[in-house]
Order: sequence, then structure tokens, then C-alpha cells
Amino acid sequence: MYRRLAPPAERRAGRPAVVLYAAGGDASAVTRDKSPAARTLDEILRILKPLFVEEGFRKMGRSYNRTSEDGLVHVVNFQMSQFPIGVQTPIPGFAVVPYGLCWVNLGVHVPEIAAAGWGEVDRTFYAEHHCQLRERLASGAEHGAWDLARDARGLADDVRRVYADQGFDFFRRLRTRDAVVAEWRESGTLPFCNGGLATAFVAVILARRGEVDEARTLFRRVYERASKEHVPFAKFVAERAALLGVPI
Repeated sequence: MYRRLAPPAERRAGRPAVVLYAAGGDASAVTRDKSPAARTLDEILRILKPLFVEEGFRKMGRSYNRTSEDGLVHVVNFQMSQFPIGVQTPIPGFAVVPYGLCWVNLGVHVPEIAAAGWGEVDRTFYAEHHCQLRERLASGAEHGAWDLARDARGLADDVRRVYADQGFDFFRRLRTRDAVVAEWRESGTLPFCNGGLATAFVAVILARRGEVDEARTLFRRVYERASKEHVPFAKFVAERAALLGVPI
């Protein structure tokens, strides 16, 4: 099995690179019993459930969703490193991340951005990869992950502390469309976005609430720059703008 490494320009600060390796062997050899690491993660989720329920989240699998007052969907996802199947063959230039690590991913799903072509809409539950704005809690350890070989209670306490420091702030900053636009105006970008993509996302929000002139200006800015660097993206942006009623 292979996992693609995102280009450097698409990676956000603090998020570790995705592992890329080749796996061989018989997948049927994998036991259906949960590993110690998986059981530890289940215990962490059990300990932390009251925290997320109190914050208005509902749970499915290893993810949580809640809807903000402005209709944006906030997502928290607990992700384990991939279980090794067969012989692991490292590929030169890529780090091999061992099994038994856990990351906590955050995301914000903005319906109109998804409907404009950057995601899925009308789901009853959203995964972190459905989100347009994404971040990952920084564990401070190697690979930016928590080691599930540790005690579940201690790990849960660590995650709670880091979430209180980083997660609350992430969702506060992105709780409404106005907050998303304000974040972009202040920094020129958005979480998990380069400047062009962030600008296009803001243009979508503005177009959908009737601020057509500024939306067109932003779409045109993205189009003109992308036309020199990434023609397929420029074409896609022009198509999205036209569909939103602000042809450029």
C-alpha cells in the first residue's frame, strides 16, 4: 500500500509529512483482534468523550462533529498510524512512521465552499478530510504524534491539555463565516491553504452572501496569478466564479 506525500507548498506548519512506503505480504495474516495500541486509543476516546460532548460534539467512530451557530461543521478526528501488513520496504527520502502513533486532526467544513467544488455536501457526518480548513494538534513529540505505548490516562490528559491550548482557539477563530473572512484579512491565508486557495475560498463566501464586486476582484486575482503558475487551477477557479454568478 502506498501513501502520497503532499507537496511542500500544501503542507501547513507543524504537520508532519505523510509516510510513503511499499507493503508486501498476505493481508489475510492480519488479526481481527484489536492491537494494544488500538485498545489504548479506544480508552483515550472513552476518557475524553465527556469533554467533547460538553462542547456540543457528537461521535462516530474516532471522529466528532458539531455545527456552529453559523452552520459551519467543526470536526475532531483521532488518527492512528497505519498497521503494518507484510514486509515494509522504506522508499529513500521518506521517513517511516511506526505503527502505534496517534494524531488529533481538526477541521472546519464550510458548506458553500464544498458546494462550489471543494468538498462534499449534504452528509450526515463529516470526516476531517472533507473539511476545507484543517489543522493538527502539536504533540511536541517525534512525528507530531502521541505514542500509544504510553498509559491511556496520561495520554488523555496530554491531549486534553493541548486541545485546551490549541483546539479551542482554532474553532473560536473559525466559528463563523465572518470569522473565517477576518482570519484571511488579517493573515492573508487560512489553515491548510496556500494564499491562492484561501483567497478563492473567501471569494466563494463573499459571492454567496451577495458581495459580488469584492468576490469578483478576489477571483480575478487568483485567476491571473494561477494563469502563470498553474493553468488547470486557473481554469477551475474561472469556472467556479461563473457558476457563482461572478464571471471574471
